[in-house]
Formats: sequence, C-alpha cells, structure tokens
Amino acid sequence: MQWLSGILYTLFVLIVLGTVIVIIFDDGDSSKKIAWILVITILPIVGLLLYFMVGINVRQSWYFAIKAVHQNLRGKGGQKGSEAAFRALQG
Repeated sequence: MQWLSGILYTLFVLIVLGTVIVIIFDDGDSSKKIAWILVITILPIVGLLLYFMVGINVRQSWYFAIKAVHQNLRGKGGQKGSEAAFRALQG
C-alpha cells in the first residue's frame, strides 16, 4: 500500500511541475504568471483546480488556433486563405 501512495505523490508532483512549466512558457503578463505560480506552490491542490478552471485563457489555446486554420483553409481557399492560416499558426 505504501508503494501506491508513493506513485500517487510522484504523479502529483509531476502534474504540479508540468503546470508550472506551462505557466512559465505561456505568453502573457509576468505578474499573472508569478501570482499563479505562488498560488500553486502555496496551495497545490486548490491552486491547480483554480488554475485549470479560471487561469487558462481558452481563446488563446492551441485548439482554437488550429480550428481557425482549418476554417480559413476550408472556407476561403486560394492564396488569401493560406496566408491567413499561416498567420494564425504563427500567433
């Protein structure tokens, strides 16, 4: 039973570290990054839940960028659609 708690603890630490790395490399305001990192390090479980619920800007996520590229390629076609898709991928 002790090995299970060790595995769960290791998994939790990896999730916290991964989230902190995502926050660090995110394009955004530095003060918001520092605030989220502090919240996650002081209150890890509550901080992670809060960050996943309100901290991630969904409109700037990779999913919407890819969706916009597909819509531009499918809807407009030609050179103009390709240029818009290329700009959307570059951010």
